Amino acid sequence: MPSTGIGVYPGSASAVENDEVSSTYEGRHLTFLASEITGHEHTVVTKGHPVCIGEHIVGVAFNTEVLGTDLIAIDTEGIWNLKVAATDQDGDNAVVAGDEIFIGKTTGLLSKNNNKFTHAFFGYALGGIAAGSTYTIAVKVHWDPEDIEELVGQVGAPFISSDASHRFREYHYEARGGGYPHGDHLELNISTLACNSAQALVRKLRWTADDNWITGYAAVGEFELEVAGGAGAMDTTCVLHLTSKIGPLTGTGHNNYALSWMYIQDYAGVQGDQVNNLFQIVDTLAAYPYAASENDLFITLAGDVAPTHALKFIVNAVEYWILCRNAIT
Repeated sequence: MPSTGIGVYPGSASAVENDEVSSTYEGRHLTFLASEITGHEHTVVTKGHPVCIGEHIVGVAFNTEVLGTDLIAIDTEGIWNLKVAATDQDGDNAVVAGDEIFIGKTTGLLSKNNNKFTHAFFGYALGGIAAGSTYTIAVKVHWDPEDIEELVGQVGAPFISSDASHRFREYHYEARGGGYPHGDHLELNISTLACNSAQALVRKLRWTADDNWITGYAAVGEFELEVAGGAGAMDTTCVLHLTSKIGPLTGTGHNNYALSWMYIQDYAGVQGDQVNNLFQIVDTLAAYPYAASENDLFITLAGDVAPTHALKFIVNAVEYWILCRNAIT
């Protein structure tokens, strides 16, 4: 099936290969049907107002729509006096000359809201506006610039932001398309012929010594894996799988600290410095006194009448227990 075009730009059914489509100002003027312009402030596309087409095409309309079949030319560059709100995705935020300005993909309104789900980059402010106010200022329109916050892999040069409550590469996805969804999946094969030292999937969160303590959160760094709902079988039923392919530690020169899967250190034996509740396992199915059950983490050992129970492990089909004494008698 031939591809379809948009506006005055033909699809493959009528396009002639190697024909020039536009040379006007390096193609900065684009023309669309009024019905194809998906983001605009008023009921109809209005001359001199910002517009958005699809996800990323932005500009200012050259004429006003009368019918949905009207052809509307837009300018994707230039400097225009436009209405801008001094707000962002978190609330009021003053506009300063040079700030990036974004357009609502459906509303056509300009602000500093950089939520890429609802807004697209529009241009740069050439004036200032007090936080929470809406005024007309000169705006340099520019379609599809480089976004510094999307750059990754810069060695030793972090992106620094002084914005309050800034969101750094925050992802929220809900998979509804069926199949086999993947989330934040990284697989790295390293050849020791070329690399004798490597790091893979390193997540580091650091507070410097002079920072204030963070309040209002249960943990400084929290990693949570949850499998909720459903009664079907899964190919992988363990949430965390650690496999060591390092051979037996023989001879000298092995660093046992580096080879440990988990290293938790209590820095000082002084009250208040210990790691509180180092491991906390909650058995939501069992009720005290714990009875033997294949569905419970804890079981009561046969013949045991004191409040002493065991955490069960199965190694090579052989059951082992770690005795756990309940302090409540």
